[in-house]
Amino acid sequence: MKFIGDFDGTLEDYITTLPAVTSIGTGQLSITASEVYLYDATNDGNPTISLGSTANERFEIKAQYESGAQGMDVVKFTTYTAGGSANDGRYSFFVDEVSILQIKDDVLNLSQSMNLSIGGVDILADSSGTTTLSNIDALDATTEATIESAIDTLSNLTTVGATGVNTLVSSDDVQFYNPVNGGHPSYSFGASATERLMIQPVYDTGAQTLDYVQFKTFAASGTANKGTVKFLIDESPILNIDDGGIDFAANMGVSINGTDVITDSSGTATLSNIDALDATTESTIEAAIDTLSNLTTVGTIGTGVWNGTKITPVYTNASGIRYGSTIKILPSDFMINDDAASPLSFKDGSNSGVHVNDTANEAIAFIAIPEGMKATALDIYATHTRAISVYEVDLNASFDFTATADETGNCNTQITIDPNINATATNYLAIIIALNNSVHRIHGGVLTIANQ
Repeated sequence: MKFIGDFDGTLEDYITTLPAVTSIGTGQLSITASEVYLYDATNDGNPTISLGSTANERFEIKAQYESGAQGMDVVKFTTYTAGGSANDGRYSFFVDEVSILQIKDDVLNLSQSMNLSIGGVDILADSSGTTTLSNIDALDATTEATIESAIDTLSNLTTVGATGVNTLVSSDDVQFYNPVNGGHPSYSFGASATERLMIQPVYDTGAQTLDYVQFKTFAASGTANKGTVKFLIDESPILNIDDGGIDFAANMGVSINGTDVITDSSGTATLSNIDALDATTESTIEAAIDTLSNLTTVGTIGTGVWNGTKITPVYTNASGIRYGSTIKILPSDFMINDDAASPLSFKDGSNSGVHVNDTANEAIAFIAIPEGMKATALDIYATHTRAISVYEVDLNASFDFTATADETGNCNTQITIDPNINATATNYLAIIIALNNSVHRIHGGVLTIANQ
């Protein structure tokens, strides 16, 4: 036999393909190369690498082509196993010999303390078995509906939303329970603990039974009426509760069992349908009333002492002298002064009225003010505009008629008596009219009065 040098080395140098090889030795096979290629340039060639013991117990990597072509469609990682135990043929990924990820029959499992990231941002982060979901920017409608349906309690909720409008929709109701004695759960709306509205059911002491519900506002500002509670219906103001009390909007009323007790019309409130007063209320009302200016009838007074204004026959409306809030001044109420001896006369011709017969005289009327009343204005009606002087005079003393008058004016123009002259036990009004011609006629007048 002829010896041919280093046959193995020489042969290895010339071998570039092994088209018929179906098996390469046993044990460990080492291939030293920068790249390994496994190409199959035929339609539906689908080159495959399998690792395992048999065709039924192996891991397969397949480059699957598009149907009837050689274009890459999908890379398939497939395990085959005849074993019937759970998770046989599972995948397990190790980095630096540390288990990172397992793919089992029904789960993709990250090892403890591993994270799941997108673009370097953690989505799932685990620390010693405590997993946190984070950096989720949006939920699609299906996911949102699923989460909303799954949540039946928010026991650790401290904040809902941030700024803007947050809407809570429930098909039934929203329930907040605290089954603890003296628990008093509360719900607050506002900017902070010192600027908010709190709704709170208050339990009976040491129990869980409801005692009452309180609505409480908190306002750090010291300004009056901050924290006012306003009630609106269909966006229209109905009721305010503030520092000063309860304020109904104009044209609102109060009813009991559908019957109006307080009604309002453009700011004018009416108390009605009050069937009875208790003793305290009756006493309070009686003490508060010091005048009944609009009283028209006083029934029959059986007992007691009348301490109000005495009504004399002269000044009742039926007397004809008093008419409501005025006192009539008749022609017969006038007399002349002492400047001449001629009397005062009443002209009964076509130009009737009181007149002087001597131009040196003046006409004077004396009018008493009813008890409890005051004189507020004077009207004298005459044919001519003549000067009028009004004096407050006393029955029990002389008076200087040359002194300055309390009021002055003219006939046919109302004279305001300011300040008003209150009735006393001794005072009355003296009204002097300067007539300097016998053709000047006085028809009469009215004195306007009011309650003191």
